[in-house]
Amino acid sequence: MRRHLILAVAAGLLWGAPAWADALLLSANDGLQRFDNGAYVMRPHPGLGTLSAFRLDAGALQPLWHVAVEQTAVGPPTALAVAPGNRLALIANPAILDPSDRDKIRREDDLQVVPLSGSSHDVGHVPLNHHPWSVAIAPDGRLAATANGDGTVTLLRIAGETVTVIRDITVGTPTSLDTGVAFSKDGRYMLVSRRHDDVVTLFRIDGDAGSPVRDLTVGSNPYEIVTSPDGRLVAVSNIGRNSGDRDSISLIDLRADPVRTVGIFSVAPTPEGLAFSADGRWLAVNSINGSNLKRESPFHSDHSLIQLFALRGDAAQQVGTAEVGANAQGLAFSPDGSRLVVQDYATDALLTFSFGDDGLHASGVPVPVEGGPSALAIVPQPSGAENN
Repeated sequence: MRRHLILAVAAGLLWGAPAWADALLLSANDGLQRFDNGAYVMRPHPGLGTLSAFRLDAGALQPLWHVAVEQTAVGPPTALAVAPGNRLALIANPAILDPSDRDKIRREDDLQVVPLSGSSHDVGHVPLNHHPWSVAIAPDGRLAATANGDGTVTLLRIAGETVTVIRDITVGTPTSLDTGVAFSKDGRYMLVSRRHDDVVTLFRIDGDAGSPVRDLTVGSNPYEIVTSPDGRLVAVSNIGRNSGDRDSISLIDLRADPVRTVGIFSVAPTPEGLAFSADGRWLAVNSINGSNLKRESPFHSDHSLIQLFALRGDAAQQVGTAEVGANAQGLAFSPDGSRLVVQDYATDALLTFSFGDDGLHASGVPVPVEGGPSALAIVPQPSGAENN
């Protein structure tokens, strides 16, 4: 089922002003399952997912290409990372239709590599000893890491468009359920979330090796980790117990000595997606908000909730919210700071919002993708870069 597939996409989807700075948007999309009444169920015609590429410029979303990939939304929306210079994309959380039971998915133990330059986007596969839940790339583009959920992290070397395994690192225990990984902006540290231990483990990176520094106390069931563009803060989504109670976001100060958790604030239930704006002024949070619970649950909601926070030092002030479809996934700010993009899993579409101190405002029309959008990356285009 691993095959190269380029799909045409309808063009001419225009956003309103202001114009977006030239950037590349990548959306990994789940072709196997959809979400209904508190559970993932198979799509009518399940198959491989897709990686969709768009260029954002001159106020328009310009479709570039789609390629078939293995992907499931059952996991964090940080299953996609782009190397500096837009050389390649790494896609984690792979899954295919289970050959022995077509009503189930089968998780695969490999990392997918997609070259982004030129006209060929053939998908390569790097075999791993574990299923990679999420993936991150160090700022210098030479090192990558996957969080594998079984108490291990895999370090990988990137050389041009070639990706090779360096080693596995033990994190906690096999039951720690490590699902989030991120690097500090200076490349000195790697952080890994351990859901069942309620901690984030800080590693010091030395060349192509990592050694544990300390476990940072965060909130209940830490899931996704993202680093701010200025390199000072790390945000951690604490998804709790899916019990209907409000959950939290923890802020870690990477410039503190020693590195420590410096803030925590309340958000709607089950915060999955996180994104910092390029200028570091804003943090967006996508909370599932009970939309992943059965309809008979007293905590059920028909909508995920996007929350916008203004950051002031270590404090976060909510300035706006917006409802989107059930079980929404990743979100990201455009590099010029004019828009927020949200993956609406329920409608197989990308949604956009303008934002500011006056809150979040729907902008433009939904943009369809092939499958349920499950992981998202928006990165500036290098000067003179072309994607065909």
